[in-house]
Amino acid sequence: MQSIADQVGVSRTTVSFVLNGKEKEGRISSVVAARIKEVARRENYRFNELARSLRTGHTRTIALVVADISDRFFATLAFHVQQHALHKGYLVVIASVGEDRAQFKPTVEMLIDRQVDGMIVVPIQHTEQEFVRLIETGFPIVLADRYFPDLKMNRVIIDNFGASFQIVSHLLEKGCRRIAMLLYDDQLMHMQERQKGYVKALEKYPDAAQPVIYKIGYANTQQETRETIRKLFSNRDTFDVDGLFFATGGLAMYGIETLIQLGIPIGAHMQIACFDRTDFAPNLKIPYVHQPIQEMGKAAVDMLLSRIEKGEPTNESCILTPHIINR
Repeated sequence: MQSIADQVGVSRTTVSFVLNGKEKEGRISSVVAARIKEVARRENYRFNELARSLRTGHTRTIALVVADISDRFFATLAFHVQQHALHKGYLVVIASVGEDRAQFKPTVEMLIDRQVDGMIVVPIQHTEQEFVRLIETGFPIVLADRYFPDLKMNRVIIDNFGASFQIVSHLLEKGCRRIAMLLYDDQLMHMQERQKGYVKALEKYPDAAQPVIYKIGYANTQQETRETIRKLFSNRDTFDVDGLFFATGGLAMYGIETLIQLGIPIGAHMQIACFDRTDFAPNLKIPYVHQPIQEMGKAAVDMLLSRIEKGEPTNESCILTPHIINR
């Protein structure tokens, strides 16, 4: 900066104002500002971010911790978080913990040690106590997609109950009366709310069968889903299913693949709906819950940056409304 100041013939403070985008605040003429920027480009000037972070106490870096970055939902969320954060002048470090509690704690601790200013986290099962400790430290965190109802934390979520209720009601309106649901064996609220919405929709129709729910583990999702579908359709004398509701796009992909292998026609006598879109078998026009992932990413970044700037814990909740795509 001193070298640039010497070449332009101004003070180092003037150079600092211009390179920090504060020339108007410093009442610096556009001619001088342009000259400073020209010399800075020629000299290949770069901010020393480490030095600036020591001075300001902020690295202008945030972290996004997701359950599984290979999942399309989380990959899309990561894209929109990164895009919006970059627009706000922040770099995003992305970590995937694979629904594994053993990976979660060391990953979060490492990110804090690397001096990120805050985190957007998609929590996984059995990590509530880790968040209790983080709340006690005052570290800025925003939960996205999933949450713990008993913890007072900033969160951006969707109306899982309402969306599930709507999509199952759609199947019922099309004439389905024996609808089975496949969901992850997960105690977090997003999956519980989807199950409650399914049950509530069935209660609207007195002639609908009782809920039939199959819970799939994270460890071996593909195999368990396939085995569940095979079991369900090999026992149709007991429960002649005419509708399937998949609680995630990933479960829908494996389920539809198995239905096709079994030769089960999807259409007039066998309806399917899913939470989030699946690209498997694109010729099948399957209704689904469209989640506002872009809005979720943007809202989570804005909430986190507000929390960082205020420097005080808050307990904000943003609930987004998804809508049904009826194809």
